[in-house]
Formats: sequence, C-alpha cells, structure tokens
Amino acid sequence: MDAINPYPEIPLQGNTITAQLFGDDTACAGSITVRSASPILGLCKQLLAAGHHPATPLVAYRRDVLCLFVASIGEAAGLEISAHGVGFRPLSERGRRPVVRFADGGRR
Repeated sequence: MDAINPYPEIPLQGNTITAQLFGDDTACAGSITVRSASPILGLCKQLLAAGHHPATPLVAYRRDVLCLFVASIGEAAGLEISAHGVGFRPLSERGRRPVVRFADGGRR
C-alpha cells in the first residue's frame, strides 16, 4: 500500500483531494463541509459544483487513519445509497441515465 495511492492498481488522475470525516454525517475538504446521511457522496457533488475535475480521486481520513478511497469524485457524485442500505446504485433522478457497464468494459 502506497501512502499517496492506497490502491496502486487504480492509477490516480489529477491532484488527489484529502477529506476528513467527523462523526457519521460530516465530511470536509478544504473550505467545503457537507453534513448528510452519505457525507462523502455529498462532498463529491459539492466538489464538482466547485469546479473540480470529475476524474479527481479523493482520500478520506478519520483523524489520521485512512478510511475511504474514492477513485473518481465524478463517479461517486453519481451514486446514492442502495435501498437495502448496503452498497450504492446510480442516482435515480428524473432524466438521469445510469452508468451501464458492458461485458467488454465499455460504458454507454
């Protein structure tokens, strides 16, 4: 495990954003603070709205312990917590098409 990229098999693109988690509902990165039931997903949405590139990775810490690695804030911003409460699914906003991965690895 590399200190900069905890998952070397996933190449980092752009500058990595560092976030802090507080409690179970708050995430902060720079001057952006989000409080929600899924704070990292909300933070990714806010980072995109602030102009960060969608391919930017994010690492989240709780104090000094790495607790979450997001390969792409753009992809994370397009997710929501699944109805089962475990895992994620594409956002179900009206008019938004979910990301579909095909067997050949492509997205359409």
